[in-house]
Amino acid sequence: MFFNRLYLTLIVWLTGFAEVQAGLVVNELMVNEPGGATNYEWIELYADTLENVMLTDYELLVEGASVVLPSGILMAPHSYLVICRKLVSGNGSASFEQRWGDNSGIWGDTPAENALVAPIEGSFSLINSGGSVEILHGNLIVSTFRWNDPGLDGRSWERVVSSSNNILQSVDFDGSTPGFINSVTPVEHDLGLESLVCTVEQGITSIRFVIINRGLNLSSLSTLTVHPGETGYSEPLYTIDIHPLDPLDSVTPVMEYTFTDSMYVVLSASLPEDDRERNNHRAFIAPGEDFPPFVLTEAAPRPGGSSDAEWIEVVNRTDREFDLTGWQIGDYKQTNVISDGSLLVPYGTHVVLTRSAPLFRDLYPEFDGLLTEPERWAALNDGGDTIILKDNYGLVASRFAYDDLFEDDHTWAVVESGIHAGQWGRSENPGGSPGETNQVMVTGSESQLKVVVSPEVFSPDGDGVEDSVLISIDGPDVTAYQLKIFDRNGRIVRQFDHVTYRNANYTWDGRSDSGSRLPIGIYILFCEIDGAGSVRKPIVIAR
Repeated sequence: MFFNRLYLTLIVWLTGFAEVQAGLVVNELMVNEPGGATNYEWIELYADTLENVMLTDYELLVEGASVVLPSGILMAPHSYLVICRKLVSGNGSASFEQRWGDNSGIWGDTPAENALVAPIEGSFSLINSGGSVEILHGNLIVSTFRWNDPGLDGRSWERVVSSSNNILQSVDFDGSTPGFINSVTPVEHDLGLESLVCTVEQGITSIRFVIINRGLNLSSLSTLTVHPGETGYSEPLYTIDIHPLDPLDSVTPVMEYTFTDSMYVVLSASLPEDDRERNNHRAFIAPGEDFPPFVLTEAAPRPGGSSDAEWIEVVNRTDREFDLTGWQIGDYKQTNVISDGSLLVPYGTHVVLTRSAPLFRDLYPEFDGLLTEPERWAALNDGGDTIILKDNYGLVASRFAYDDLFEDDHTWAVVESGIHAGQWGRSENPGGSPGETNQVMVTGSESQLKVVVSPEVFSPDGDGVEDSVLISIDGPDVTAYQLKIFDRNGRIVRQFDHVTYRNANYTWDGRSDSGSRLPIGIYILFCEIDGAGSVRKPIVIAR
């Protein structure tokens, strides 16, 4: 088939290569481990054979260092074996079981873990910038896997096909496929759930799915079903028809639903089974009507004239104690974990997160509230930034975009009660009010429409880097609004104002309303809100 040959040609990237003969091959590597924990590194072997392979007299060479494989392990034809640096950890620290299992401290106590050949441990280290892993049988090198780029954080390098010497970054929902067919290996029929993003505005949960045809053939008419619970065996809660897609084409359907009296709900989304079942079903956590438990309340990008002690304040808005453990703070480029240990916050309590606790206390010697210093900190920009608070499931709980700093050490602060509740402005007092209820000056200029686009130049090419643009809107919560994107000829190519309520944040993936990829060039974002004015901003699609 001509298209099959063309597809294989198109996906060959010159980022690395893997020399291979039929037999036991190095199939996948987790080089740039998630979050920098080296115990997450692993190597996957694949038995590209029609007969069993007994791992006798086999060893791995990682940058020339020998990793001896235990004798007596039998690999069935077309099976996989993972060699990891740390299989289990009893204290919840980084291990293969903690990240790719159920984090119980035991491997093999769930059906999903038992579905894989038990991983084995080995002593090795993979260098992000580049290296090689080889399989040695006797004195013969039977497989070599080389890479020359770290790739994205938490995404593995996968061999395209077992007989190929080309590798690509994993496009799997989870970033890798240990124990499964590689996500970049072409199959005839593969309509997959690529990703999803959950948000909630005014009590309405919005779930945007990205579905792509990674198969070699035109997909058939399909249905995406959303079920309550993890399994997908219950009565469907929501269904969306997915029309046939050409290979590599995608569609982004949106589900809108109200989950009353809920902070979180467990859901699953499913597509019909095909040649790659791994990306047909996803269980996930979605926000309910009561979400979020924590919100941003104040920010000081340059307190006391220095960014070294910059701080951000959040508040527990629930009526009970809530755990901030595992939550993240940062900007649109990077978010970092606030606390790995337990951080229980009483209801109604403000928590100050700071870049440097000692410097913060020097500036605020009378502060006696709850203060924490995350191990890592994403610096806030003086000329404007988007502060993002994520929960321990990765959901965006709160977001605030500012475009400048105030003079005389005033902070950005939100009104916490009254008719202006939720509106950001300037703190009444220099230095703000960390740990206390905000006193905010809301003037006419500060209540007008603000639109922040991050980044203004993006490349929606599917490589996982700046594939979409974030549009953050700050203005009155009204139903009469416009949000459109125009091309250089003044034609509307994307329209977001199709619902009866306005979101604070939107994402654009460089596609038109019909789902078609738009060409490179300059586009104009137009936003208008009754009583707040209008804003035009350029957005550039690059490749």
